[in-house]
Amino acid sequence: MKSLKSKMTEKEVLVILYSAAFAMFLLSIHAISTNDIWGFLSSLGTSLVLALGPKDPDFYRSPIKRLDDLNNISYSTDALSGAITSVAFIFIVIGLIGKLFF
Repeated sequence: MKSLKSKMTEKEVLVILYSAAFAMFLLSIHAISTNDIWGFLSSLGTSLVLALGPKDPDFYRSPIKRLDDLNNISYSTDALSGAITSVAFIFIVIGLIGKLFF
């Protein structure tokens, strides 16, 4: 059996990432409606990371065999998206810590 190689285009990557971001946004709305602030923060942070993170298909195809390979991966972004992505990661961490301790 032949191995299948993924040749996703940038448009396909965008559709998948934005669909996942929209689903996570709906989960965050559900969490806030059920008074789950920790679930809201982690879901909102995840949706922001998916919506504003890297969108280059080559970024997702880069081989990772060791932890040192993570230092060689880079992507470019503008300052506002980078700042919002940093805040989104803080939301994720606060939401997960809140679920563990409260």
